[in-house]
Amino acid sequence: MGLMYISAALKAAGHQAEICRSSLREVRKSLNQFKPQIIGFSLMTGFHFGALEVNRKIKKDYNCFSVLGGPHPTFFPEIVNEEGVDAVCIGEGELAIVELVNRLESGDDITDIANFWIKKDGEIFKNGVRPLIEELDTIPFPDRELYNKYSFRRSFKLKTFLSNRGCPYNCTYCFNHIYKKIYADKGKVLRLRSIDNIIEEIKEIRDQYPLGCVWFVDDIFITTEDRLREFSEKYKKAIGIPYICYARVESITREVCKLLQASNCHLVSMGIETGNDYLRREVLQRKMNNERMINAFQMLRGEEIKTLSQNLIGIPGETLSEAFETIQLNIHSQPTIAQVNIFTPYPKLTLTEKAKELGIFPGDFDRIVGEISTSKSVLKLKDKYQLENLHKFFAIGVRFPFLLPLIKILIKIPANFFYRFIRNIWQGYSWRRHYYPFRVSFYEDLKLGWGLLLRSIQ
Repeated sequence: MGLMYISAALKAAGHQAEICRSSLREVRKSLNQFKPQIIGFSLMTGFHFGALEVNRKIKKDYNCFSVLGGPHPTFFPEIVNEEGVDAVCIGEGELAIVELVNRLESGDDITDIANFWIKKDGEIFKNGVRPLIEELDTIPFPDRELYNKYSFRRSFKLKTFLSNRGCPYNCTYCFNHIYKKIYADKGKVLRLRSIDNIIEEIKEIRDQYPLGCVWFVDDIFITTEDRLREFSEKYKKAIGIPYICYARVESITREVCKLLQASNCHLVSMGIETGNDYLRREVLQRKMNNERMINAFQMLRGEEIKTLSQNLIGIPGETLSEAFETIQLNIHSQPTIAQVNIFTPYPKLTLTEKAKELGIFPGDFDRIVGEISTSKSVLKLKDKYQLENLHKFFAIGVRFPFLLPLIKILIKIPANFFYRFIRNIWQGYSWRRHYYPFRVSFYEDLKLGWGLLLRSIQ
């Protein structure tokens, strides 16, 4: 979504933009065809190594201005010191990138552009951020042609949308509390698009591409009951296509469930995170109790809306028995799909700092490598390999509680290919069976990343 919004902003300002895969071969091919003056990378922590390597190599052969943006540079702008990096964009990029490109085009000085750390003649110019974009309706719709040149992306019937930006909560394992510090006194972090603007974008996509499900990827979709009521009425009338959204359990009431059901909500994703009350309240800063979570899942199930629970294990200070408490809470909540990740200490998170204080993480973010970071812990944890094995059996234990005694035995065996294979098989089945409200072909299954055997071997 970020790159599509950046491209839309550039094109609205009269510039050209193109996208390519981040492999060196694909980048060189695109550079030869498109001949850009600027090349940009959107980076997540763990995936920044490959981009930096590609950037260093192409900078030796092409005269391009190199910009890094996205989550990792936003929270770790010191990456600008890496060889071949000319600039780092912090936070929202639409207005900043247009100003940068305009100045580069006209030959003006670029060292004082807000949101950018600029490297020039060996010196780093560190600029603060500009105010957040308050009126989201003024932003051009994301440039979906950027990705839809790939036939699979164009034909796949699930399309992503953002109805707002920001989050009012401060969970210690999430970036939002740090994002608020970056943008202190720069405007409200939570900003909402008008319902009419959202509907207009969905209509536009529905008229151009296959659309079988709308996926709202906001940090939190349900902000107020009144807004949901307006959305429900207008969406049902104008669109009516099944949709997926994220919510906090505190926002789920019987009236909210009825509004979701009336507007054809297919699935709601909510965070359980941990079943241990102390870890939830004091460590993760999520002030909710077990009963409230169980009731939220139950109310949605009563309206025949599917649910996905988001969970976290490998939390600093967590024991193996506390991780099993999370499984038990999921069993009581009965989500349609149970999803679990292992905590990753991303830069500047409060929970990352706690891990440093406990002496279980040295602060070396180079340890975080790609998707491995969500299935293996980079922390020095007691019972580490058992927690990593539990990650593979977590969802199965939620669905088949009678297997828990066996799982407690299996996780004591060193991690192996078979465990990864079982997890991927179950996750692929669950998502194909429940997440998508339409049939997913075998080809789509492979392209989506559920090429189960191949993925397990990696």
